[in-house]
Amino acid sequence: MRTVWTVLFAAVLGVAAWFVYTRFFAPDQRACSAVADRCGLGSDEKDSCLRVIEEVRKADGDAAKRLTSCLADAESCAEAAGCATGAGSAVFSKAFIEFLDGLRKAR
Repeated sequence: MRTVWTVLFAAVLGVAAWFVYTRFFAPDQRACSAVADRCGLGSDEKDSCLRVIEEVRKADGDAAKRLTSCLADAESCAEAAGCATGAGSAVFSKAFIEFLDGLRKAR
């Protein structure tokens, strides 16, 4: 019986640790919290930031990693805006190159 309680306690502890990490320490959360602090944004804008990072991740995982790192390290709101613009242009240019590849294949 003691083993069951030990396993149950370990499982609950693991779930709690996962929740705390994803809610407060995940790179996306850390980056958007930094942007919210520097730019004076509210919780709605922070949620919007998280959605943008998720969309960038769907389009290009490497660009999302660079974006979160850049946002977390930004020292001003303008620098954070530059990070977002750079990530957006990187995703757009990748999509445009893929579009051109499709045009070449269709010829």
